[in-house]
Amino acid sequence: MKIFRQWAFAAAFIGAATLAWTAEQKAQSSGWHTYGGDKAFTRYSPLDQINRDNVKNLQFVWSRGAVDPLLTNKFPDISAPDYFRGTPIMIDGVLYAPDGVGLVEAFDAVSGQTKWVQQPVEPTLKEAAGQSTRGVAYWRKNAEERIVSVRGEYLYAIDAKTGLPCRDFGENGRISLNRHTKDEALYFGWPGPFIVNDVIVIGGNGGGTIERVGDIGGVVSVENGRAI
Repeated sequence: MKIFRQWAFAAAFIGAATLAWTAEQKAQSSGWHTYGGDKAFTRYSPLDQINRDNVKNLQFVWSRGAVDPLLTNKFPDISAPDYFRGTPIMIDGVLYAPDGVGLVEAFDAVSGQTKWVQQPVEPTLKEAAGQSTRGVAYWRKNAEERIVSVRGEYLYAIDAKTGLPCRDFGENGRISLNRHTKDEALYFGWPGPFIVNDVIVIGGNGGGTIERVGDIGGVVSVENGRAI
């Protein structure tokens, strides 16, 4: 996967996705593969089990907190900011979403049960604390599946099956998005990444040169948003 940076990137994003849990089989076949529904950001699902006649019969099936207990039990002092903006994607019946502090969680779409929670690179409260982001991206090649996310100044690649960092991606599964020049411009942004034909597109502000980018085939170099 190569990485390109898109600097002029502005759009209105949905804060939550509505999924038809009662239509499990159809939902699994159609999925929700990007947090805008598709790469055109149409935010449209062809599912038709919910209509104007039966919408009044909807009931809560399950709910989740902004941060999973797997994280709050380890860091009792962690707290999520009030602004929660994450929209899940759904792949083969599994939801992947950034939580209230920007770490990725995977959970079953039907039961809401947790499959895994991304762990901070260092087991410290400082590393665990953060802000929510808008969404994550999904990438598959043969049997390998990755979830790609942006959190703080870093781009992460996570094994979609285990939640563990992809060790061949950058350093310990992440890449700094800061500008590696004398001015050291800091990256910041909350939009999720997009993946198009193995290219990761990132929106945000600040940052600049990415010196080395790990991918499934090894390492490529990217400078000022252009592969070299």
